[in-house]
Amino acid sequence: MQLTSVNLDQLSALVHDVKLPPTQRFAVPEFKVLSYKGQYQSRADAIYILATAKAAHEAWYSHGLVIDFGELHYRGGDEMAWVLQVGQQPPLDCPFPLAFVVGPGCEAGLRSLLELGLQRPVTFKEYCTDSLESAVKLVAAKRTAFQHCRDQWLKTPKN
Repeated sequence: MQLTSVNLDQLSALVHDVKLPPTQRFAVPEFKVLSYKGQYQSRADAIYILATAKAAHEAWYSHGLVIDFGELHYRGGDEMAWVLQVGQQPPLDCPFPLAFVVGPGCEAGLRSLLELGLQRPVTFKEYCTDSLESAVKLVAAKRTAFQHCRDQWLKTPKN
């Protein structure tokens, strides 16, 4: 049987990095930061972002997620919306605490995607900010809303 070896790096020329804040051993971090750099060119880049973000979320679970696109060049491509799925916990219908750091190379593309291109448009400010510090604050605020939503869902009788 002939098989071809594949890996995620073959999908995209983008590079990523995962960082965690200092935490106590065995404690779940409040957030993690995934950074992406490079030129977004196609659906394969969206697949790379989604796959690496989901893998990082599984490997280093945290209570919130900041995706830093500050050094990403993105003009368009609907598949980028897939990144909104990272952290979602079906059947729980509560948005996971997620924020994006945007830079000049991706701000217009993400604004267009989020506000115009989704079935359920969201506001740009609902997810995006221009600094890591403000993104961490946004995730903290979203975490409170997520916990409230999850608590309400748990109290609701399931058929």
